[in-house]
Amino acid sequence: MKGNRFKVLGIAAIAAAIVFSAPAHAQHNPETDFRFERTQDGSGVVITGFVGRGTTVSIPPEIRGLPVVGIGVDAFHGMRLISVVIPDSVTFIGYSAFSTNQLTGITIPGSVIFIGESAFSNNRLTSVTILNGVTSIGQNAFLGNQLTSATIPDSVTSIEGSAFQNNRLTNVTIPDSVTSIGGLAFNGNPLTSVTLGGNVNLGHGSFPGNFNAAYQRLNRRAGTYVLIGGNWDEEW
Repeated sequence: MKGNRFKVLGIAAIAAAIVFSAPAHAQHNPETDFRFERTQDGSGVVITGFVGRGTTVSIPPEIRGLPVVGIGVDAFHGMRLISVVIPDSVTFIGYSAFSTNQLTGITIPGSVIFIGESAFSNNRLTSVTILNGVTSIGQNAFLGNQLTSATIPDSVTSIEGSAFQNNRLTNVTIPDSVTSIGGLAFNGNPLTSVTLGGNVNLGHGSFPGNFNAAYQRLNRRAGTYVLIGGNWDEEW
């Protein structure tokens, strides 16, 4: 009797272990776990919401045979997500699409052309990789995260105001393709090194301290600028 009791307890313990080691969520059903609508021309769909369970989401590349081409306004806002995979069918990410979650890293596929305003603001991102294809990074797009690394491709032409404000970047490389950087875009970071091209139009306070003044003083020359004794100067 005693032996049987231990066997039952052992089986129960194994069953409990299986339950608690299960994934955080099951495979999501594209048609029932995501809200979506067709594009105006009917050639694709835009995700407008998520009603499934779990904190890890892989966005489907297609729904009902149509490609998922966009992530709509507030589609995944405030859902406590810790991980998101964006398929390479997506061409735009809308306003506040993934804001106020708990994401720690994200890769933006090269199919995306535009990252909308506040798209990933107020998460816990420590790194972001933007693949070649994106042309514009919207206002507040990555505001208020914990970024220590940001990869910006040479397809990007504009970085809007406060796009990377209030993070933890110590160095950043802006590709020569970028022609304008909005106000406060990289302010609020402990930057000590910035590499960027020549004749870039900088908004007010684009970078911390007297960076903008130093860039103007040096005739907006391309190169690497470093913070020395509290002042920005061209690296020699």
